[in-house]
Amino acid sequence: MEASLVLGPMVRHVDGDTAAIWVETARAGEVAVRLPGRDGQAVWRAPTFCVHGHHYALVEVTGLRPGERTAYDVLVDDQVVWPAEDDPFPPPALATSPPEGPLRLAFGSCRTSVPHDAVHHLTHGVDALRTYGLALSAGEPGPLGVAPDLLLLLGDQVYADSTSEAMQ
Repeated sequence: MEASLVLGPMVRHVDGDTAAIWVETARAGEVAVRLPGRDGQAVWRAPTFCVHGHHYALVEVTGLRPGERTAYDVLVDDQVVWPAEDDPFPPPALATSPPEGPLRLAFGSCRTSVPHDAVHHLTHGVDALRTYGLALSAGEPGPLGVAPDLLLLLGDQVYADSTSEAMQ
């Protein structure tokens, strides 16, 4: 059976020298977070755990440097599962907190899970977080002039368990 992600990765916590990465996998296994550009591919691993038939892992990456962006990928049972080979976006990176100074914060709420097309924009509105993310990935500075250090999502709904077919 091929290794695969169901949800994630989601960066759960980052400080000056650590980051926690959460995933849900299709089956039990071992999840690894790899930093390909660091020290000959540094790797942190964690086994999945099962809750009500769902398999999750939380991998804590340690020894990061404050104020740096470090590229990473995710493996399940030693197979790269994220990012996808054909991913059009810049390589994913863990961005640690700067050693001092103010943090730049972006916040939002209520993402839409319908397709991002003209018809659904009329019925559900434009997904501002998606729009901002696409602008940042294209190298546009956004309203802060640089990418935020922190994204705070406000709201009381969790949509991760009921995603659209396209999102899955």
